[in-house]
Amino acid sequence: MKKLAVVLLAILLSFPLFDSREMRDEFQKGMSFVGYWNNVYDMPEAIESLYNLKETGSKWVALVTTWYQEDEHSTEIFPDENATPTDASLIKMINKDHELGMNVMLKPHIDLMNGEWRGMISFENEEDWHEWFNSYRNFICHFASMAENHSVEQFCIGTELAKTVNRTEWSDIINEVREIYSGKLVYAANWDNYKNVIFWNALDYAGIDAYFPLTDKKDPGLQELLNGWKKWHDEIEEWQQEIGKKVIFTEIGYRSVDGTNMWPWNWMYEDRIDLQEQADCYNATFITFWHEEWMAGIYWWTWYPNLEGGENESGYTPYKKPAEKVLRRYYLEELPEIKLIKPTAGKIYVFDKEVANINANYSIIVGKITIMAECRNASIVEFYIDDEVRYVDEEEPYEWLWNEFAIGWHEIKVTAKDTIDGIDVFILNV
Repeated sequence: MKKLAVVLLAILLSFPLFDSREMRDEFQKGMSFVGYWNNVYDMPEAIESLYNLKETGSKWVALVTTWYQEDEHSTEIFPDENATPTDASLIKMINKDHELGMNVMLKPHIDLMNGEWRGMISFENEEDWHEWFNSYRNFICHFASMAENHSVEQFCIGTELAKTVNRTEWSDIINEVREIYSGKLVYAANWDNYKNVIFWNALDYAGIDAYFPLTDKKDPGLQELLNGWKKWHDEIEEWQQEIGKKVIFTEIGYRSVDGTNMWPWNWMYEDRIDLQEQADCYNATFITFWHEEWMAGIYWWTWYPNLEGGENESGYTPYKKPAEKVLRRYYLEELPEIKLIKPTAGKIYVFDKEVANINANYSIIVGKITIMAECRNASIVEFYIDDEVRYVDEEEPYEWLWNEFAIGWHEIKVTAKDTIDGIDVFILNV
């Protein structure tokens, strides 16, 4: 019996270890795929666009289709013969996504013919509410049936219907969808409305269309964007702990224009093209949320079926823009890695030599010291003392001799493409 246990243990130890993300449910590396014309998904460019999307490392596609109602007080929801993609073309895209090895979240939208935002849909009397929810039931169950019949992995039951989310009719809608569709369900709440939704407990995930404003200035630096995310991150985390559901950013996006971080939802805002601000907003979002255990996925807005994009395009797509490079770094897991290998915690250094160990999370340095780093997936390493760049190394070995007058506590950091490692040190160098 002991021999058997030893053999089993040896077999188990022979398997590779996985990181925490691989051990939990797969993170949904998502992108929205959006068309606003009846034949848009039938165009040959749509297939080419999906191939391009797959190359970014995207594993999930939020396939969007839109029905309409006349205005915010209309009770009839209907497909538009010119603007709504045909069912056949949607099914074609679902099948192609699956053929390419990508998962699908089917995401039916409602837009208003008068140009108002769907979040304004509301009614003054119960009869109109009843009629609208009946129409909505027909609309959403139609697509739930499509999702079930074509093995769609996830279904979004509604998007940004802000003035409806306190209505009890949603319970009946969800129950009916559950009877039709066996996959995972999510609702996409607007960024300023997610705390008002009363039916999170009936869903598998809590979705946010995360168009949070980050700063009040154009062209902020990455650190300013990270600071802007902190408030929203903390609020989302606290709320997530209350509801007990993992969070998906069912939409998040930034246009490639100056100031996009201030009003991410504003698709009509005009300014000069600013590709870097868009890329920085992508980077700040990934840095803030990528490693959170309670985050189940991100769906960027958006990737167009007509190959729209490039450095002269001011819209939301990252296609052929610097933001796509950021996306690929995370989705293809080509993230830079950096490690400070000298000095290290719990060591005493005297004139650049390690001489003793101490039980501490800092190091003690006497005299000069060569700061050394290891780096992967990046070619430039910056050396910081107390948040001030002191040296930049562009080739291996990555190292810098710190030899100047210094007494007291300091922080040493090394960075590569926004990845950081560091240590506190007490130094005496006179």
